[in-house]
Amino acid sequence: MLLRFSEEEFALARTRAELAGLAVGAWIGEAVLDAAHGEHRAVGLPDLLRLHADVTLVAGLLDNSERADQVADLLRRLDRAIDSAVLAAGTAR
Repeated sequence: MLLRFSEEEFALARTRAELAGLAVGAWIGEAVLDAAHGEHRAVGLPDLLRLHADVTLVAGLLDNSERADQVADLLRRLDRAIDSAVLAAGTAR
């Protein structure tokens, strides 16, 4: 099988693979198998946890700034998204 991607598409695939801790080919294979089994995960729990860690780091850097409230709100929204992902993963089993 031969797959062709534009530079932009491949860059996106590479970024998503890096976020998942996988090689590009492994990530594509996982995405294909998920789709074949009817699993359409736009964002996975590992993605959300990494993003949460990044935002927490930024929150520490902005602790006394005017944007601290916006970052705190973003963390609350991420917490809700993580809770939803965990709940969905539990019901999918």
